[in-house]
Amino acid sequence: MTNLPYEFQSLLDDFADSCEEIRRQANRHLDPSDFARYGFAQTAVGFDWSAEQQRFIDDRCHNELSDESLSGHGDALRSWRAFNCLALGYLLGLYQTEQIADHEFSLADSQLSGFMFLNSPIFDTF
Repeated sequence: MTNLPYEFQSLLDDFADSCEEIRRQANRHLDPSDFARYGFAQTAVGFDWSAEQQRFIDDRCHNELSDESLSGHGDALRSWRAFNCLALGYLLGLYQTEQIADHEFSLADSQLSGFMFLNSPIFDTF
């Protein structure tokens, strides 16, 4: 089995600390983009967050990660969206720095949902 350059478990293990750090950095109501930019900064040090990356996250938040799409997650809806955005930002950073290629990004993106479902009880605690 090939080792992939991304690992969602470490993001989940650090999720509570990441949330706290993001809250400290933002002096306003938290936006899903805050989580995406934070994830991006972990893997793309020295690179700027682009308008194209922002549109990617906005599109997800208006479609697959919308309140309506995530309504089945009840009270965990916001933490579900936040973790997805954190992970997607992390992947966008890996892609930006050419640590993953198109097909690896697509693979990781498709695996994210399964990872989230396997760990769904954890998101009720945030």
